[in-house]
Amino acid sequence: MKAKLTFLLAIFSATLFAQTANDTIIFNPLGHYYYTGINLNSVYSPLIDRMGRPYVYTASEEVGMVTFSIGNQNQPVPVDTITPAMLNNEYASFLAQDSNYLFIATGVFQTSGQRAGLSIYDITNPLQPVLVDHWDSAAFTHGAAQVLLQGNYAYLAAMNDGVIILDISNKQDIRFVSNIVPTTNPNMLSGCHARGLYLSHDTLLVAYDGGGLRVISVVNKYNPVQIGAYLNTNASANFNRPYYNHVWRIGDQAFVALDYRGFEVDDVSNPANITTTTWNNVWNNSALGDWNGSDGHANEIAWAAPTANVLMMSGGDSQVLAIDPTNPAQGRIMGEWGVPNLDSLGSWGVDVFGNLVAIGILKTPAPFYSDSGGLQLLSWNLVLGIHEDQLQTGTLDIFPNPVSESCTIELPPSADRSFTIEVVNVMGQIIKTQTANPKMDGRTSQVDLSGIATGVYTIRVTGENLIYSERVVKE
Repeated sequence: MKAKLTFLLAIFSATLFAQTANDTIIFNPLGHYYYTGINLNSVYSPLIDRMGRPYVYTASEEVGMVTFSIGNQNQPVPVDTITPAMLNNEYASFLAQDSNYLFIATGVFQTSGQRAGLSIYDITNPLQPVLVDHWDSAAFTHGAAQVLLQGNYAYLAAMNDGVIILDISNKQDIRFVSNIVPTTNPNMLSGCHARGLYLSHDTLLVAYDGGGLRVISVVNKYNPVQIGAYLNTNASANFNRPYYNHVWRIGDQAFVALDYRGFEVDDVSNPANITTTTWNNVWNNSALGDWNGSDGHANEIAWAAPTANVLMMSGGDSQVLAIDPTNPAQGRIMGEWGVPNLDSLGSWGVDVFGNLVAIGILKTPAPFYSDSGGLQLLSWNLVLGIHEDQLQTGTLDIFPNPVSESCTIELPPSADRSFTIEVVNVMGQIIKTQTANPKMDGRTSQVDLSGIATGVYTIRVTGENLIYSERVVKE
């Protein structure tokens, strides 16, 4: 067993750190679902099913928890809703999954008044979720912004009420364990809210909104203790300081979403002496008042491992950005999707699984304008060794489409290159590979799909400094 584990770790490490300073992430839009009419509802946090099934779950606050079918990724469709009435009259705010159990953080966190809570549903059949248990308490009335799972415990980021620890060892009987409200110092003004969480062994990082970053020891779950506090004063001035919305830790480095101030990377190896490794002021906002109207607002972070060592960060009006964590001091953005001020859509949450990205679209009048809520799906690819502006991209001509046996693709324009042709399933797995040489084979190539299951696939053609792709439906 030990030898097998060592082998797996070696593969995982090789996957994570193969990137170079010129590697690029390319996003391609798939389907979307926008609420229309009078029900312009927000989707806060999406979660792609971790069992590999074609579903995305969404925490949609006043709508509840909505399940989308993505069997056709070009056309996500809502197929089930767990309403607030089924969540003890609380809104759905964040999601986590453990095998066939879905954990729903409940309680709107934008204003006070709703109880922080947690619902557990059995999603063995995603179309017929079954309530296992629900917990909430009138002692905590500021909602829950995130739920984080580790072993027998769940952690709720409960805004003004700090962090709540729950015992979920018996999923039919959620038990309260403890609560800790981090200190408000260092903090330049009010606005300390537990927003985002990351747990590494028994060390909990808390993105504390206007309060900065907190480090909590949870060795003793019944007596959690704060062991570190930090606020980047270089990104702060007067009434405009960074809002620490979410955090993800890789090694000793914590990557933190700073709302309209971009993101920073902090060295947390010594919780009593945290230092900033780098700060990337993505939208070049000054300290003089750019929160309302900024070209971006960072909220959630998701890690694309083991597919690649990439962090995906929601960007509000900028929608989603890909961050390279291999050299923390660079704070390099590898790619982005969503151009500010060119549409009226903005993101709040983001999730990544395989080569699929799900974005929660927010309905909001401020701090950026987004006139409809919903769900957006993207595919993404890691392209090695070139800058994005050097990359040639495009779509393929495929016929017939839908296809029952084989299809013909028209190769990208080139006289002297060989291409790799890949068939990729909805979870980003490459299930078929072949090569084509236009000089020898001509301008088209046949792709045999007769041996694969019905569904939606991507045919991807890559060559030197280019990537072309298109969706195909296998009948």
